[in-house]
Amino acid sequence: MTAYTGLLTPVSVIRNSISAITQILAGRNIAVYQRGLVACVSYSEATGEPVSVTLPYLPDDASDDLILAVQGFLDHEVGHLLFTDNKAVLEIGHDADWLHMQNVLEDPFVEKNMQKAFPGSKATITRLHTFFIDRIVNANYQKLLDRGSVNPLEYFGVLLPCISRAWHQFVTFDEYMKDKWHHVEPIIKKLPADISERVCAANSTSDNIALARFLIDAIMRVPDDDEHDDTGMADSESSELGSEPSGKSSPGRGKSPKRDVLIDEEGDYEEPEHEPSTDDMDETAEEAPGDEDSSPSSEPAPAGFPEDDAGETDDSGDAETEADLEEDATVETDEDDSEEEATFGSDEFDDEVDETAEGDGPDEDLDSDAKMSSAGRESDDVDEVSLSGKGGPKKAKGEEPEAEPESEEDEEPVWTPGEGESLMDYSVGDMETALEGSIASMASDAAKKSSYVIYSTDNDTIEPFKVHSMAALAAKALPKIEALTKHQVGVMQNSLQRALVSKNKSHWRTAQESGRINTAALSRLFVGDTRVFRRKVEHRSKSFDVSLLIDCSGSMAHGSGTLTRFQTAMVAAYAMADTLHRIGVNFEILGFTTKSHTSEWSESCHREMHKHGVKFGRIDWLYMPIFKSFEERWGPKAMERIGAAFSTDNFLRENVDGECVQIAAQRLIAQRSEGKMLIVLSDGVPACHTYDHSSLSRHLSKSVKSAEKAGIKVIGVGIDTDSVSRFYDDHIVLRDVTKLPTELVEQVQRVLLR
Repeated sequence: MTAYTGLLTPVSVIRNSISAITQILAGRNIAVYQRGLVACVSYSEATGEPVSVTLPYLPDDASDDLILAVQGFLDHEVGHLLFTDNKAVLEIGHDADWLHMQNVLEDPFVEKNMQKAFPGSKATITRLHTFFIDRIVNANYQKLLDRGSVNPLEYFGVLLPCISRAWHQFVTFDEYMKDKWHHVEPIIKKLPADISERVCAANSTSDNIALARFLIDAIMRVPDDDEHDDTGMADSESSELGSEPSGKSSPGRGKSPKRDVLIDEEGDYEEPEHEPSTDDMDETAEEAPGDEDSSPSSEPAPAGFPEDDAGETDDSGDAETEADLEEDATVETDEDDSEEEATFGSDEFDDEVDETAEGDGPDEDLDSDAKMSSAGRESDDVDEVSLSGKGGPKKAKGEEPEAEPESEEDEEPVWTPGEGESLMDYSVGDMETALEGSIASMASDAAKKSSYVIYSTDNDTIEPFKVHSMAALAAKALPKIEALTKHQVGVMQNSLQRALVSKNKSHWRTAQESGRINTAALSRLFVGDTRVFRRKVEHRSKSFDVSLLIDCSGSMAHGSGTLTRFQTAMVAAYAMADTLHRIGVNFEILGFTTKSHTSEWSESCHREMHKHGVKFGRIDWLYMPIFKSFEERWGPKAMERIGAAFSTDNFLRENVDGECVQIAAQRLIAQRSEGKMLIVLSDGVPACHTYDHSSLSRHLSKSVKSAEKAGIKVIGVGIDTDSVSRFYDDHIVLRDVTKLPTELVEQVQRVLLR
């Protein structure tokens, strides 16, 4: 096959890939189109399921970047079709920011699954990442630098696809983001420290939806608006993501009401069972104003939640002296030694418990003095421990109180979006959206530079020939065809056999009892051995596949003799088929013409041309009837098709020779033989509905040259015309079918033996 790779261009490879994927997706009722100059995926508004994938039809001379973009787009979308739950996405379809964030998070999730399911896609996806960074992300990033932008949201919108993949530990994007995190640092600070781990832990579309809603709320939240529920997230959804880290409010959650709480022996919160009495007040000393040692915590309350009431004073309990309080009062805090792990969407937080134990003497019951520690145990040495906030040191009695912590007003202000700002205002889009625009731009440029552009191949048909009343039509025509060819087949058989078979491989077999005398073996006679002869053994191998391509255009219905040009071509094909069958050469007989297209198709094509400023060389639908395939034996069924076609001309329309020569050549090179020959029987130049007539002829010449360069012997047979001389270096003109044996066979011999 290496000798015929000239036709297996990257464009041909991707066209074959599209055909294969079309068959796969057909089982899911997803259509794959190649038309115009755009790439897109269409979804059902009712179900959210994809209904079609549209790719631009690539010209033969498409650039490597365009081919890579289309191939990557196709692989990427197949990944979504296989691994994305599109029904789940419907629930956020009303919010553009949520939907965009979900798409950006879903892309690397899908790409990872694609690489696991189809390891061969890894190389394409990696090349696509580099293309995406160079052609899309970096171009927009440079624009921000050039105009000196300092808005973190602008950079975040441009870099978000890279950030998402860096979180997923894609090496290409991790390297790209190394010197760019500072642009988005104010936004990243609003997110949990372990956001990368959480993103990587998502294992479904629903997980990515929940992440998207959380991230948009965390990034776009204005602190004053925290009390409003803008996200619409259900408690069940947010609880799945865990609790919010200390110091941040949960997305879409309102403020929790103030409440006095205690911790029971199991470490649970519980409400006080009764109002404290005067006696109770005597046993529990209230914190005096300004007493820093009894401050619940040196850390401010979490944003979005109220200060705990535990530190308020009560004037009713002033029986104890200040000295007694200083000597005996201790304070316990209920904060853990480390921050609780940050998780999404929870409104739970650690209430700070301020309990003060007081005793009258060594005989006092410790149960009334010792209060519960944060671990839910009784403190056996409450006089020795006094904590002043999270991670604070132990404080000795009488030690001067520490300075008050800075208020929230003194901390660095948290970045907030401007009024009316949306992430979508600055986004370059997810991979799919960005590629759609890039592909359309490159496809338009390629079409303007290409010598031959078509609108689509969607409705082209290659199938066994069939018409109504085939058996009756064949029964009428076959006797006439056989009468015209029976005297020619024998002559053609001998000539073609000598021309098409490979060189003889022969050797002498000795020690034979008959044949030529082998003088070197005559000594055998002295011992009575008569095997002194030798025989020559020859091996002939049929090394050629042949394709016959017949013009089925309307002009072939004319003729100057008793037969039309088309009938002459069919008689010639029948004679060649019978001859090739007799000498054991595999062959195929194809026709080529067009089918009628709809007015809607023409209008769509016309709009596309005006939109991009290009001219399509062909808008018709190709029809290539198969009269006999390579896989089929020459027999009654194939003969019936030729006979039925001979008797009717109602399917003869236009002829797009260049593309049909390409298709026939590609089918031919898929065969295993060492030699290939393509014989085209036609009456003139290409013609069809077109906006660029001259491109049809240019493309035919180019197609013939490409086939020859790929190692195929191409012969043009002009039926009652010499116009084939314009396109085929090796050609003959056939005006009389009775001259077929001499003229065609002689040309075949010249081509093969030169």
